[in-house]
Amino acid sequence: MRIIVPFLLFITTQTNAQKSAHAVDSLKSFSYFIFGTNGGYFNRSSGTIAHFVNGTCFFAKVDNRLFLISAKHVLTPFNPIDSTFDPFYPDTLYVKVKSAVSNQDTLWNIYIKPLVISAKMDLYFRKPDVFIVELKDDKHFKVNSLELYLEPNIFDSTIQKTAYIFGYPSISSPTFEDLMALPPSLAKMELTTKFETVLDIGHGNYDMLNFRGKIVDGVFLGGFSGSPIFIKETKGEYWLFGGLVSAYNPNNNTGIFVKPNEVLRELGSFFKQQ
Repeated sequence: MRIIVPFLLFITTQTNAQKSAHAVDSLKSFSYFIFGTNGGYFNRSSGTIAHFVNGTCFFAKVDNRLFLISAKHVLTPFNPIDSTFDPFYPDTLYVKVKSAVSNQDTLWNIYIKPLVISAKMDLYFRKPDVFIVELKDDKHFKVNSLELYLEPNIFDSTIQKTAYIFGYPSISSPTFEDLMALPPSLAKMELTTKFETVLDIGHGNYDMLNFRGKIVDGVFLGGFSGSPIFIKETKGEYWLFGGLVSAYNPNNNTGIFVKPNEVLRELGSFFKQQ
């Protein structure tokens, strides 16, 4: 697959246009809560138990095309981390966004079932835990997209070693009101491997697609999967998109994170030459 030159030029032009190092807290506006339910309703008194899934997603707009991006195991029934398939995965997912009319919280319904037909069960070190959906009807919603932070090539020598993540932690037995009121939480991560490193993960397998990091501060729970990662360039003058949350081990506070170039590669596949 070749990523067409106009796609890379667009990304470079966008990031060079308005780089800045605004406050960390402002980055939370790029993380969105996504959830789905199957076989129940959001009411503890209803007596039904929903098969509930949730995670975090984000948006990027490239060449006037809007894309929703998250981890594959958030948007599809395939989990490349443990090679499992969820047969009860919801057909429809909901993203909490703002209404373009009222500017109030509303839900963007995404019928995901026909979109995941092309998805395959690939282990996380063979194909990245990333899934992207192009959204056509976006005029009714307001979203913050992070294309300004996309950089086609990030090298270890040009970035700091501390990253920041805003995600939506899982909550148990939620009501609909609980979900709509859920705020994003901040986690601080220290990179423990380099972007340019190929990791030996044992049994003759190597991981070129992901890096590792350790959560050193903040809340980091189930539900952060799919969250965008932000990291500053060496001098701290501006933020860069630093990849995507894939998996987390609460026993040692470490995680697997998709490299930013791999996310861009998946996004670029929508612009491949015919």
